[in-house]
Amino acid sequence: MTGFLGVIQRNINAGADSIPLFEIANTYRSPGKQKHPAEERVCAIALYGKFAAKSWKDAARPVSFYDLKGIVEAVAEYAGCRELCSAKAVRSYLLPETSQEIRMWQNPVGFFGQVAPAVLRQWDIKDPVFYAELSIDKMLAPGDAPRKFRDWPRYPAVERDLSLMVRDEVRCSDLMHEIRALGGGLVSGVGLFDLFRGKRVPEGFKNLAFRVVYRSPEKTLIAEEIQKLHDRIAETLVKKYQAQFQK
Repeated sequence: MTGFLGVIQRNINAGADSIPLFEIANTYRSPGKQKHPAEERVCAIALYGKFAAKSWKDAARPVSFYDLKGIVEAVAEYAGCRELCSAKAVRSYLLPETSQEIRMWQNPVGFFGQVAPAVLRQWDIKDPVFYAELSIDKMLAPGDAPRKFRDWPRYPAVERDLSLMVRDEVRCSDLMHEIRALGGGLVSGVGLFDLFRGKRVPEGFKNLAFRVVYRSPEKTLIAEEIQKLHDRIAETLVKKYQAQFQK
């Protein structure tokens, strides 16, 4: 991580305001009782600055913890794990409230979170840095679920947004898993694009906005069919999680 912070510092000094980084390299751990150091291929990811706007109509925004989480989930899905599990894990150089251990098939494969301000001050970095490390060797090791080739999509996808207000203890990953399950094979993707707390949201609650991608492997979905399924998913989430549907 220190190597990345040095790169970020040099880019800031050169005037850069958007600095996404990644590197895949071999790392070596202390051998302990073994005769030789343990070698492992690791993918390191860091985000700093602004998230590029998708079009000329949109304004660039600061990168967030959830941008990094989305990248980690995408890498995990590419490695064959559609549902990523994470749990809090203390690391001295990450903010405790953001430090997460990543698990695939119940096995730890890495971690991610926001770098602690005390660490950034040593590099004269004032804005947040988000950092992740993933073990390539562990992610590509055989798991409980075999990886299968999926054919290229033949039919168009349709996106719908779903905004819910839920209690703070409701996990985003649980909602995403539920949306996929309720989709019955027609939900090809789901991602969180906004989280809001504050004005107009009661204390102890949060507002989550998901983008749901609908696609059938057999036909082109019509608008009425998609809306009916989308409404049924929203109604089920409202009942199961005592959520409020934000239209």
